Amino acid sequence: MIGPSHWQQLVAAIYMLFGGSIDVYRDLIALGRSEVFQRLREMATDKGYDAVIGVRLDTSMIGTHRGKYQGSKGIEIFAYGTGVKLDNSR
Repeated sequence: MIGPSHWQQLVAAIYMLFGGSIDVYRDLIALGRSEVFQRLREMATDKGYDAVIGVRLDTSMIGTHRGKYQGSKGIEIFAYGTGVKLDNSR
């Protein structure tokens, strides 16, 4: 699970007032994706697999709340796929 700091939430709120790309959240999600792919590779290697195919990503919002200050406390990013062992006999 990843989530923005209070500072990142403040910056994002200011951007939302004026519109445009919210780089704080985009960068945070990119970091989360990178981290989840790295963990998937490590888990596959630890289990003796050479590669992971058919990788899928799934995300969900954590701790959303309503009211004057709408937003989310974080995002959960799941990655899953099929571990394969390569045949190096050729």
